[in-house]
Amino acid sequence: NDTGQGLQVQSFSNTTGLDFQHDGAGLITVSNPGSGSFTFSYSITDREGQVATAVVTIIGTDDVAPQLECPDDVIIDCGSPTNPSVIGQPSITDNCDPAPTLIFSDEERLGACPFVKTIERTFEGTDAAGNSSNCTQTILIKDEDAPIIRQNAQDLILDCGSVDNEALTEQWLENNGGAQAEDAC
Repeated sequence: NDTGQGLQVQSFSNTTGLDFQHDGAGLITVSNPGSGSFTFSYSITDREGQVATAVVTIIGTDDVAPQLECPDDVIIDCGSPTNPSVIGQPSITDNCDPAPTLIFSDEERLGACPFVKTIERTFEGTDAAGNSSNCTQTILIKDEDAPIIRQNAQDLILDCGSVDNEALTEQWLENNGGAQAEDAC
């Protein structure tokens, strides 16, 4: 009939995978067991030197999804990179998994012009137990830069009353009057 006075935990085994601490005075702390089952054994010795061994099973469950904090919505110029490493990635934390996975998918909606569009980027974080959460970032791609004229159009000189004026004008227009321009979009 020992009252527990003088009992001491002497040793532990099979603690692999546990965040496990023993204070030497009998207090055992197991934190963040994650999902799954963990078994360990321990020995207790009383004041008289009698030893008893026991086995403990800890069953950890994780039903909490990772926490995501999405990057701010952005407006960028066409031709700018849209990858998350440039325009923002969410922060992700989880109560059990120190390294939850993060993936993203994009849904594009075209605007009035071919290079103006909106990207709805959905990030999804998943922990080792399969719990997931998501957040969305909106990326607006605009064409805010005017084209740059590299070469001005050449003057077109027409003779008044010439029968070739219409053909010459059409040819000049087809060639943009010799003008050259470039645009990022």
